Amino acid sequence: MSVDPLGDPRRLLAPRPIALRVRDLRAGYRGVLALDGVSFDLPAGSLTALIGPNGAGKSTLFQALLGLLPLRGGQIEVGAGYLRGGARPFGYLPQSSALDLDFPVTVRDVVAMGRYARLGPVRRPTAHDWAVVDACLRQVGLAEFGERHISELSGGQRQRVLLARALAQEAPILLLDEPVSGVDTLSQQAVMAVLAELAARGTTILMATHDLALVSQRFDHVVCLNRRVIAQGPPEAVLTESVLNQTYHTRMVLVRVEGKLYALDTGSDD
Repeated sequence: MSVDPLGDPRRLLAPRPIALRVRDLRAGYRGVLALDGVSFDLPAGSLTALIGPNGAGKSTLFQALLGLLPLRGGQIEVGAGYLRGGARPFGYLPQSSALDLDFPVTVRDVVAMGRYARLGPVRRPTAHDWAVVDACLRQVGLAEFGERHISELSGGQRQRVLLARALAQEAPILLLDEPVSGVDTLSQQAVMAVLAELAARGTTILMATHDLALVSQRFDHVVCLNRRVIAQGPPEAVLTESVLNQTYHTRMVLVRVEGKLYALDTGSDD
């Protein structure tokens, strides 16, 4: 099956409404163009992996979608309308979060931070907000940890708390930057189970990851990025030696184990 270089998933997937459409997006920092003409579509309810070498612009793409980085060109369309400032329909989990483990805050308090954008200035969480917080903790399997201090949790558990914080935003599109990187197997399985359930219910998820084995097993859509979109489509169409070589160039070692292709990124960090 061929991969559309323009990144049109409608040629590879059964027709579904498009939740997010990006066209000719350009963005960067300090005069350096990190994204140059990025175009892709995300079908509604898809669990999409964003893959590419370190420095390919994955985190920059998230920043641009969130409106945290000025665009130098292009359009972002959500549903039926283009984004022109104002509230954005994204929940976000950054690649790393500098949690102050000495600050007197409980797990529930951290998750409640995901409600702040809905509360507005000076408002306090209502009973409904706390109910959402508790529901999100149940989703990630940490309901019994709500009143614990955040420092009492393991690294994998803290990452699940941060996912719950993103879920508490109740956004139709989730942007997740390496949410299972460096976590234990139990936490990775818990996170992926939550994401699969959310996608089945209609939430659209774009998740950056380097784990191609995970992508091939758990995702239904893939976007290959290296300053521009190299290809996109289902894993069986995208995770080929040809496409991966175009995406990673010389910054990757391909290893085939029991018929499956794995990639080791040898480049430097973003």
